Amino acid sequence: MAKRIGKYKVSKKESALSALDGGSITGNLFVNAGLALGTESIGAAGALSTTIPISLVTAAGADQAQTLADGSTVGQIKILYAVSTANSWKCTPASTDGEWAKITFTTIGENAILVWSGSGWSVLSRGGGGNANGTTTALTGIVA
Repeated sequence: MAKRIGKYKVSKKESALSALDGGSITGNLFVNAGLALGTESIGAAGALSTTIPISLVTAAGADQAQTLADGSTVGQIKILYAVSTANSWKCTPASTDGEWAKITFTTIGENAILVWSGSGWSVLSRGGGGNANGTTTALTGIVA
């Protein structure tokens, strides 16, 4: 028997596969083509989005300060990426798990992947970048 999802009439099989207007997928999700997540481009100090997964940051001013509010869902992922670092920039989450309070980025390509635990952001991964001409590789963003 068909049912409605929004303005569309779909079969039971089709409705099991729909994530229209949000939804959950239980079981494995296989993606056979590229997967692209939403991005935001940041060029000034201020708040990073908690609803857009990837923040691409260009530091326009010296020691540019970015903040990150608490997440909304356990397991939520936030990816931080230094597009340009003519100046350094730092991300200070409202809540963190562990002893760290901020991550400072000083090199192009530095990145961090954070996950929301329900009580704070945890650093899942950190990566280094290279300089503008790609001849050296830095370690990682400084977590303090």
